[in-house]
Amino acid sequence: MSTIARSSALALLAGGVLAATRPAGAQAAPAPVRIGTMSLDPFGETYFGVDQGIYHSNGIDAQLSTLPNGSTIVQSVLGGDLDVGLANIVTVAAAVAKNIPLVMIAPAALYSAKHSYSRLCVAKNAPFKTAKDLEGSIIAVSTLNDFNQLGVAAWLEHNGVAVSKVKFVELKFPEMGAALQRGTVQAATIAEPTLSTAVSSGQARLFADVYGVIAPEFANIVWFTSKSWLQKNP
Repeated sequence: MSTIARSSALALLAGGVLAATRPAGAQAAPAPVRIGTMSLDPFGETYFGVDQGIYHSNGIDAQLSTLPNGSTIVQSVLGGDLDVGLANIVTVAAAVAKNIPLVMIAPAALYSAKHSYSRLCVAKNAPFKTAKDLEGSIIAVSTLNDFNQLGVAAWLEHNGVAVSKVKFVELKFPEMGAALQRGTVQAATIAEPTLSTAVSSGQARLFADVYGVIAPEFANIVWFTSKSWLQKNP
């Protein structure tokens, strides 16, 4: 259930994101760029770019750091430990709205209801059938107050459930399947590749495509950097 096909990701990366940074002339050595990413399907451009040599051929020595969530990537970029990063659009937009000096560079991934890579899940044997059944539940998201939580909140409201009737907690994706199985949480938004593992192992079952309530298709992961880094590296 990939967000986009590998070939499409490579084409977007080669023709889109890097086109803006392609050097005018040959360089003696690729310029080092420290990139923050996550080991999830919608962050695949970072890994494809390294594997296929796309960064290198465009004059960039891509140095990847795999981090647990978008908030950590944002903090690392702001702290100067990373140059650029990928995060969901709500995390970056919320920072910009608070006058934090970040700049979106380009879209990185496209959500499509036809090929959803993230689902709201419940335990395999849970009795839940509708959104109403989740009233009073604890729902796990990868980062509080980010796009995952927003998606669940929108889905609950769309189905007549007040967000105040559930509690959100933060868990890493690999921990969610076991938490569902134990009953520590009653629902969790899990993304690929962890999603397939949780379902195939019997820890979870698919319950709802919450992102589809927002729109059938939209850019949800973006490349971003700090204003100061962009000014020094136009």
